[in-house]
Order: sequence, then structure tokens, then C-alpha cells
Amino acid sequence: MSTAYYIGFSLNVKEESILGCVEENGSMVFTVELPRTATACLYCHKMTDQIKDYRWQQIAIGNILGRPAFVRLHKRRYVCPSCGRTFYEVVPFVMRYQRRSKNLQAQLMEACFKKRSFKDIAEEFHVSTPTLTRCFDQLHFPHPNHLPQVLAMDEFRGNAHGQKYQVAVTDVADKKLLDVLPRRDAESIIRYFTRFPREERKRVRYVVMDMSNLFRAIYKALFPAATLVVDRFHVQRLVLWAMERIRKDLQHQFPKTSPFLKRNRRILQKRGLKLRDYELVKLRYILAQSDELRHAYILKEEFYKVMGEKTEWGARKALERWLAMAAGYNLYSFRGVLKSFKDWKEAIIQAVIQPYSNGFTEGCNNLIKTIKRVAFGMRNFRRFRNRILYAALKKKSQATALPGS
Repeated sequence: MSTAYYIGFSLNVKEESILGCVEENGSMVFTVELPRTATACLYCHKMTDQIKDYRWQQIAIGNILGRPAFVRLHKRRYVCPSCGRTFYEVVPFVMRYQRRSKNLQAQLMEACFKKRSFKDIAEEFHVSTPTLTRCFDQLHFPHPNHLPQVLAMDEFRGNAHGQKYQVAVTDVADKKLLDVLPRRDAESIIRYFTRFPREERKRVRYVVMDMSNLFRAIYKALFPAATLVVDRFHVQRLVLWAMERIRKDLQHQFPKTSPFLKRNRRILQKRGLKLRDYELVKLRYILAQSDELRHAYILKEEFYKVMGEKTEWGARKALERWLAMAAGYNLYSFRGVLKSFKDWKEAIIQAVIQPYSNGFTEGCNNLIKTIKRVAFGMRNFRRFRNRILYAALKKKSQATALPGS
């Protein structure tokens, strides 16, 4: 495939229109002249092919063979014999008042799907960072018109819009990031969800969240017909953290065995059924150091059994039995866990029996953190939100308005 044919194909012009190519300052410059055709006047719409004069216009078209490429267009200006007005011919590969081809703008938007900074993308395509951001800011992602049956909310640290935290709203069942809210406070979140009619909010069957009192208050106020499901990872993590606090205290009490306890802490966190023979030997030695640590380990293993229940009746009985066991051991590090579990008891039971969790939402948060890290932060919330929603798209056709479309 010749370079002229490739340029003609990418610009949607005939190969004969490419008159030549020269190299200038490390860039490839193609001279192009479009065929002369009868054109409708932009003002009176009468057909004309009378030429008044020409002008040269240089248009950036992207990278070719790793080098920036430009088109030097010999552009006609027509004159209409009916109304006497003049106008330039229509160029198929560039929008009006632009000096970058549609293909280059498409390449820029394609690069924005990746987890890269605007500066890095702009340097690759030899455009300025403000030019790239202006192109990207033409994207428009409206707020959703409908709420899903399984709604999840979670906060993340975005440091945008003058706020430390923002909120991600996701559809757990369809694994879709619905929206990003600029503030994490009850008033703004309630204002956002009250835009949806009451009947629309009644469609939500499940609300998934971590153990946040703020989000629970919003759930009670706006989604009374939905069932609250707490994220099972956050529930299990509380038990692991309580056991870990006992291990750390024990580690400080026995300086000689402190390195051993520290290096093998993952053995305590690992499911007992998955331990290998040599790990079981180490586990017995660790648990022999303290009755409190042994009781904490038993509570951890029993709680995994609670999370393995399949029915609501079984989950309820298993959780009540676990709470009674934890109260009987009376471990100081589990007192807060007991209080939280009693307060969130019904939501924890739903976490056991329902297939929904915050796993997809946490994945979105990880994507957001990556975007923020490579960009060294974004203060402009609208641009930050667009970049998040754009990167989270499953299909590029989901964007409602792309530059050049």
C-alpha cells in the first residue's frame, strides 16, 4: 500500500488528489488539491463552478511512520453568479474553522480511552495540551434518566470541585458506571436522586453500599421499597481487622517471636481449609502463644461459615450463633465489631444470601484512582467526570456526542 493511497483512504479523498509529499523539519507534508466540481452556494443554494481564487491551508492529520504529518491544501474559493457571494469549497476531511482533520480528532479521542495523561497524549500527536482538552471537552455525558434495579453507591477521593471526596453511582447487575457526583454530603446526594420521580425510585429493588451511616440515611429517605445489602468484603474485613489487632498486640509482648508473627500474618488471614501442611504447623505454633489470638482465629473461621450460608433462615441462625460466640469470648477488639454487626444485622444477612456486592464499584474506583494518578489530579470536575465516564464505557458508541460527529 502506497503512502498516497493510505493518505487518500484515511482522508476520504482520491489518490489522484495528492499531488506530492515533502519533508519539512522532520514532518511529512502532503500537497492536496480536490477535484473541481459544481457546488451549491452557501447563501442562495444555486449551483456554481466559477472560481474566484485559491488559498493554501495547512491541516494536521496525525502521525505517519512515527512522524507528524500535515496536508497543505490548495483550497478553492467559489463565486456565485446569482448572488455574487463568495465561499470556500467543502473539504470532506476537516470541519469548518478547524486546522486538524476529523481523523486526527478521532485518534485523539481514541487515545483518551486509555489511562494516560492529556499531556502525554498531546505530545504523541504533536498538539498542545489546551487543544486536546478543548477537543475532549466537547464530549457530553448527560445524567441518566432511569435508575437500575440494583443500585450501588461508594465514595472515592477525587479532590475535584473544591471537594475532597466524590461519589460513584453504579448499576451492579449490568456492571455499568452510571454517574459521578461532585460532593459527598447528604444534601447534594439527596438533591441528585430527588430529580428522579418517586415511581422511578421505587423501581430500585436493592441498594448496595459499604457500612456508611451517610449512605444508609440516604437509602432510608429515598429508597424505602428497596432492600439494603451491605458489601460482604467490608463485613469480612472488620473481622480480619479485629483479629489483626490482637496479633499486633501479641507481637509487641513477645519481642523474640515478633519477626515470626509478623512474617506469617497471612497464615492467620488465610482460610483454614486452604492451608498447606507446613502452614498448619506454623499456625499451631502461632495460636499456642495466646488464648485470645486462638479465640479470634476461631471467630474468623466461624464467620467464613456464616458467609457461606445459602438461605435467609440459615444465615440468620448462623449469624446469631456467631454473635453469641463473640460475646462469650469477650475479646476487646471485637466489641466494636459486635456493635456494628447488631446495627447492620439485616443488611449483613442480605449480603450473605444475595449475589450482589460492591466489587464492580470498587473496580470503578480503582479506574478512577488510576486516571487521577496519571493526570496528577484534576481540579475541573466536569472534565474529570467526562474522563471517568469515557474511560468506563463498554462500547465507544455509548458516547452521546463525539467531536466531529
